[in-house]
Amino acid sequence: MHRQSKKIVVLILSACLLVLAGCSTQYGSEGFIGGGFSETLMAADTYIVTFKGNGFTSYEKAIKYALRRASELTLENGYKYFSINSSMDHSKQVAYSNASANSSGQIDVYRCYNSVLGQYKGSGSRSSYSGIITKPRVSIGIKCYREKPKDIEVIDARFFLASN
Repeated sequence: MHRQSKKIVVLILSACLLVLAGCSTQYGSEGFIGGGFSETLMAADTYIVTFKGNGFTSYEKAIKYALRRASELTLENGYKYFSINSSMDHSKQVAYSNASANSSGQIDVYRCYNSVLGQYKGSGSRSSYSGIITKPRVSIGIKCYREKPKDIEVIDARFFLASN
């Protein structure tokens, strides 16, 4: 590959990574296309909080976002602490296979909602890639408390929000 061609490939890859870097599901209420948090009130002080991410969202980030929403709910409803009574992993795995570069060496950029990250492989002919994308989905059952209980491990909602 010529020196100038290598520079072009590096520039294209860099541009693709910049575009895709912002593609993970952002913190916010679940929208029309999916992704984000939702909650279900089970009793006056008990909720199920769910966060759904896309293929660019790490499982750790999904958990952190669920805990963030649990902390907000706790404070919004006049409580200070919450305990986690249950948790479930509803993550989905999706197999994919697509072309990543055409015969000119141009890389196809896919939209974020397709959860596909192309990479350059070879030159002069269509290359392909395949794999599995994991879309994290976590649910936690929480119970809120106004005062810190002595016999239950709890999370201080204000502290969690301040430190995360």
